[in-house]
This record gives sequence, structure tokens and C-alpha cells, in this order.
Amino acid sequence: MQSGELDGQMIGLSSVRSAQRDLWNRQAFRPLLQFGRSTRLKELADIPTGRELATDSESAALIEFAELPFFMALPFAAPPGLPADRARALGEAFMTMCRDRAFIDDAQVLGIDVSPIDGADVAKLIARSIATPKEIVAHYNALGTSKRK
Repeated sequence: MQSGELDGQMIGLSSVRSAQRDLWNRQAFRPLLQFGRSTRLKELADIPTGRELATDSESAALIEFAELPFFMALPFAAPPGLPADRARALGEAFMTMCRDRAFIDDAQVLGIDVSPIDGADVAKLIARSIATPKEIVAHYNALGTSKRK
């Protein structure tokens, strides 16, 4: 974008604020849409979410399906056979770390969004993904493979 080779891109806000901070601070970006969010960010209150732009239930279902991975963007996993008590301890330690004031302050300095969810919520997202009607998944897949004319 800076050299004029392209006019836009889809990029995560944390990536912009951390890796392209100068451009963000100079307001060199013009956000058009918030995707992977169920509500608007306070700092982008005038920018609609994809869900807000859905005009019918099929479009809304398609957007919801496409957004699911963003709600669990960087999941952590442990090896198979991990005893349940250890898995619980790791999950609790992770969530405790994400609520730690020093951790949050460090993330803010770096421009990184911290919005953790626990393992139970990740499992719910996976279940929602699996429960998505086949026609929505087929429509989504067709969009990703359609050829340009």
C-alpha cells in the first residue's frame, strides 16, 4: 500500500497497531469494515461490522461462519493424553495471565489486543462451526474458489 502497488488490504487491528504503528498514528489507514467482531470497537465506533451489513438470514449465517475462526484466532493446545487436572491447571494459568495487569499493560504498549477466551468457549465455537448448515459451508467454499471474470 505504501508504494502504491495496492489500494487496500484485510489486516487485523492488532497487526496494524503493532507492526505499522506510525501509519496507524498518522491515520494513514481508512478502515471500511470490522470483521470478526460481534460489536463495534470503541475506537472504530463509526465503522460497521460485517454482521450489521448482512441483509438477510443467509448472509448473516455466512458471515457468522466466516468469522468463527477470528473468535479463537490463536488457540493453544496440549498433547493428547494430558491428564484432565493438568489441562485445567494450564487453562486456568493462561486465563490468569491474560487478566494480569502487567501483562495487559505490556500488550497495550505493543499495540496488541488481548481478548482471551477459555477452552470451554473454544469448544463452543468449534461446535457452532460443526453445526453450520451444509449449504452455508458450500456457499462459503464457493466464494473462496470462484474464478474472477
